[in-house]
Parts: sequence; structure tokens; C-alpha cells
Amino acid sequence: MKKYLTEEMFNELKDKKTELGVTLSDCINSGVENLDSGTGIYAGDEESYKLFAPLFDKIIEDYHAPYKLEQKHTSDMNPEKVEAPDLDPEGSFIRSTRIRVARNLKGYALTPALSKKARLEIEEKVKNVFESLTGDLAGKYHPLDGMTEETRQQLVNDHFLFKKGDRFLEAAGVNKLWPEGRGIFHNNDKTFLVWVNEEDQLRIISMEMGSDIGSVFKRLCTAVNEIDKQLGFQHTEEHGYLSSCPTNLGTGMRASVHVKIPHASAHPDFQKICDEFHIQARGIHGEHSVSTGADAGVFDISNKRRLGLSEVQCVQDMYNGVKKLLEIERAAIEEAHLKFPEDLKKPEVKSLLKKYLTEDVFNSLKEKKTSRGAGLYDCINSGVVNLDSGTGVYAADEECYEVFGELFDKIIEDYHAPYKLEENHKSDMDPEKVDAPNLDAEGAFIRSTRIRVARNLKGYALTPGLTRKERVDVESKVVGVLNSLTGDLAGKYYPLSGMDEATRQQLVDDHFLFKKGDRFLEAAGVNKMWPEGRGIFHNNDKTFLVWVNEEDQLRIISMEMGSDIGSVFSRLCRAVNEIDKQLGFAHKETHGYLSGCPTNLGTGMRASVHVKIPKASEHPDFQKICDEFHIQARGIHGEHSVSTGEDAGVFDISNKRRLGLSEVQCVQDMYNGVKKLLEIEKA
Repeated sequence: MKKYLTEEMFNELKDKKTELGVTLSDCINSGVENLDSGTGIYAGDEESYKLFAPLFDKIIEDYHAPYKLEQKHTSDMNPEKVEAPDLDPEGSFIRSTRIRVARNLKGYALTPALSKKARLEIEEKVKNVFESLTGDLAGKYHPLDGMTEETRQQLVNDHFLFKKGDRFLEAAGVNKLWPEGRGIFHNNDKTFLVWVNEEDQLRIISMEMGSDIGSVFKRLCTAVNEIDKQLGFQHTEEHGYLSSCPTNLGTGMRASVHVKIPHASAHPDFQKICDEFHIQARGIHGEHSVSTGADAGVFDISNKRRLGLSEVQCVQDMYNGVKKLLEIERAAIEEAHLKFPEDLKKPEVKSLLKKYLTEDVFNSLKEKKTSRGAGLYDCINSGVVNLDSGTGVYAADEECYEVFGELFDKIIEDYHAPYKLEENHKSDMDPEKVDAPNLDAEGAFIRSTRIRVARNLKGYALTPGLTRKERVDVESKVVGVLNSLTGDLAGKYYPLSGMDEATRQQLVDDHFLFKKGDRFLEAAGVNKMWPEGRGIFHNNDKTFLVWVNEEDQLRIISMEMGSDIGSVFSRLCRAVNEIDKQLGFAHKETHGYLSGCPTNLGTGMRASVHVKIPKASEHPDFQKICDEFHIQARGIHGEHSVSTGEDAGVFDISNKRRLGLSEVQCVQDMYNGVKKLLEIEKA
């Protein structure tokens, strides 16, 4: 504004007024009050762009250069014209995609000059359109005025709530009569969102986890075209779709992804590449922000141009730019992954990965790939990033155990010693074969019993290598089976995505909720697209639980208070056998049931009780007895924990062996060991 508003121009325009009463002073007030403004001007209505054109035109052509208003703007909301195959189906780089447009209804002032009556009228008209939306666009409108605290908190948690405009919008007049006439609509899947009477009358947003830019744009087009058909948007040939802020003219579009590109962003030509593809890069917390911690190297990449090209071209700009940056990122990673990870040689590293990954083994495996594209580094990254790992390797898919067998076999046989892979693993989920009379019918010692197994579906990658589509597909199939269960297994599935606060708190209270995986799983690739495709099923009695797409695709858990180990195992067997019958689990004769983590191969079982044994735990032969019965003892709050207070003397006792013996034998190990410890305790 300072650049173009000369005194001569000011005097020429100062007494002019649009039909709705907007003056030059109204348009420039934000820039006058906020001397640090970048643009400094807002249009109060459509006529402002004509009446005050000597000022607006210069600012518009400067900001949107090289566009000239005489060229005229073309709109195109046909998603079929965007060429956008999924850039990152495995979810290794692109976290999320978001495309929004700003729109304003014809026949009304723009937001700085809206009257109370007009704002409420717009809200009512838009609400009627929302109610007519069907399919994946159907949802609910939440007015800001009179919003309950519960709804407000849920919208905050979903990152959907918008706040009162900043000092720039305040001075422009956008915040008048806040929050009346404002609100938020979102669809049931929380992938489509509309802000009503925020900076513009409508901010229409399509978004989802992952990298399917084409899908996100298609959803946006469907919605925008429907709203336009019913209500009509302000538009001129020169300016495109109108907005109060000249920077949002034309398409009013911002198409963006959050993408992890630490190598590409460090490339000497990074800015040059961004300029070439008409994209801009910033931190994920807004302009001038820098992503740090777990978000280090993650950028918000968006289209730079808005006026003088169509919406299709804006999306294509962003897509092409991100594609180029990913090519650079992948090439840099490939090059780095051909070098031996020297950090493993540090003396403090004690992992099995370090023990068996010699430079010779590394060189023989480094260029191999599975048919799904998993390389050696996909398997060892967790142990390389986390030098305090115990094992340090994860299999991205079933084939990794063969292609990288030179490494995996040694680690597996070391961890599961004395088992040798040539022996072959036997499974047995027949609860009748466990000899387990109740050890503590009076409940004096054993507080609770819990048995779980890890399972993964055949035909899919393991969790570190799952694509987004596969993860969602696994969830859909598993939920279909879980919802078909009857009797004491019948229950309800709770997806983590979009979970409301009341449900979340109940699952926390029940100790059923699982969190995003730790840094070891993060580095292995297990946490990709969190929390999409994950969820929790439990039966009505809360004695049967399934975690979907946590560390494994399925963690199937049977539990109850007390000491009836046989009953808990019986319930587990019925559930596991039914899911296996309907879906089939990934299994190899040598490795048993497959898991991304080699420590969970074989049975994938942990059978445990919480038992109070203060005297037995002090016995001089306590550890010897545990070893003899193949059990391990730890505090009830996790590995290396010590139970204190009223829990003093309470231990979590579980089976130690998983591979090379059946599920029946695992449970029998735990039962026999606990029986022996209780004999010592009672004596």
C-alpha cells in the first residue's frame, strides 16, 4: 500500500464511496493501523475493486506478477484434468494433504463490510446447503455462538476451530460482532471442512492423511461446484473469484502437503527448485516457522501462484514441485544407504544388529530389495537411529526374512536360543491341551491374568512396510470380522481417528487405549499416518480386546481379574481361530507367525499374571526358578519397573519363550512357573 498510495492518488479517491458505503479509508485502515503489514489493504465489497482500481490494480499486479488484469483469469474445477498418481503410497514422506479455496457469495458485501443481517443471512443459506450434502460430504454444522465446551474442545483436538481474526483483520473490520454468524461444518469422516464467515465468507477445505492429492482435490471440487450451483460465488473476469484480501484473488487456493524432506531441503538448489515449480516452503507451524524435534525436516509445501491460472494448474504446480523434491530426497537416501552405518561401531552400542551386521554382511545385502521395494536400511534403520536398541531390526514385509536372511537368521537364533530355524515351529491353539486348574481360587495372590498374541494378515506387508491403502484395508477387513463375533466375544470397535474425548477417556480409564509407538517404532516406520487405520475393539464384558495396526496389525488380548488361566486362554483361542479362519495369518514353518519385530516371531505370545509374591521373590533361588520354568518376572508397570506401596511384592510373571514351542506350551510354561512360586510363597 505504501508503495502505491501516493498523496495525489489518495486525494483522487478519498471522497469516493461504493453503493454499500465502503470508502478508501475503510479499505486502507488495516495497513494504516498496522505499519508492519505486507499488503495493507482489504476490499469491503466487489465494487471496491472498480472504484478504487487505481490503487487496487497496482497492488494486485505487483503481488500476482507477472499476471496482468487485462489477461483475464480462467477457472477450472475439473479434477479429471489433474495428473496426480500417488507420490508416496508407503507413507514414508508425505504426512498429509490439504487443499482450500476462499469463496464469497454474490449479492453481498465482502467480510470487512458485512452487516449483521447479511452475515446471519449468509450463515443460514450456507447451512441449508450443508444439510443437502450427501455421501462422503455429509456432516454437521457447529455455530461458534453458543458452542458447548465439549464441542469446542473436540474441534480444538481435531485442529478445526478457528479463532477471532488477528489485528490485521480486526482493523479491516472482519471481526465485527464476533462470534455471531460464524461456524464450522465438517463431514463425518473429518476430511471436508468449511469455515463460515472467517476471513472470507467461506473457506472450503478438503484434507486427509497421506499423499493422495488427486483424491483430496476431487472431494474439494465436488463440494465447491455444488455450493456454487446452489448459491453462486462472486467472480469477475479480471480478478477471478473475489476475496476481501487481494492476495486471495483468482483461485483463492492454497494446495499443500506436509512432507519430510531433510535432504532435499538442504540441497543447494532448494530455493531455485521451489521457484522453478512455483511452490513455497515453510515450517509446518506457519510462515517463518522452523520444524524441530520429531518434525525436523518436515515442510509445508504449497502452490505460490493464485491469480492468472486455474485451480487445476495450482494443484498441478504443487504436485510437480513435490514430485521433484521427493526425487531428490529419495536419491539422497539411496546414496546414504549404500554406506555402512559407522555409528554402530561405538562401544556403547550393544544391539544384536551390531553383533551380526558386519561390513561384509552389509555389503552383500545393501543393494537387495524385496518385491515390495523394501531394502536393508528399511530393516535396520531403527537400530541405526536408536543406538540403545536391544535388537535393532524390523522386517518391513515377509520377504525380508528371506532376502536379508543372512542377517535376520543370526539375530533370530540368538534371541530365541536354543531354537534353530531348521527345526520348524509348531502352533497349537487348542485350549483343552493346557493343564491349568485354578491356582488361586480364593484370590489371595493372583490379581489378574492376561494372554495376548501378535498376528498379521497374509498377503500384506508387515506394519513397518504397510502402505496407507493396505493399512486402511486391513482395518476394514479386521473390523468386519470383529463385528461378526457373537456371544461373550461380541463388542464394539473404536477407531482412533476422530475419536471423541468421552470415548478416549473411557478407554484410558479401562487401560485399553494404546499410544503412538515409541522412537524405536517411529524409526522402523510403524507410526506412519498415525492415527489413521488404527483402533481398538473390546467385548461387552471387557475381557477380550484387539488392537488394530499398533506394533502389529493385530494384538489379540484375553484377560480377566483373578487366576483362571485356562478360561482366559480358551477365550483367546476361540477368537484367534475365528479370525484366522476368516482372514488367514502370515506364517512360515521356520518362523511361525510373522511379526515386524523378530522378538515376536513364533507364537507372538505373552501370557502373564499379576501375582503378589513378596516372600518367593526374596528366595535366594528366585531367578534360578524363573529360568528353570522359562518365565520372566518384572514390576507391574513395565520392564525394569519395581512395584511399590500397596503393590509392593506384586510381580508381572510371563512366559519367556515364544519361538520353537506352541501356544499351549507357552501358557503351560507360565502356569507351571507361577504354580512353583506360589508353593514357595505359601510355604
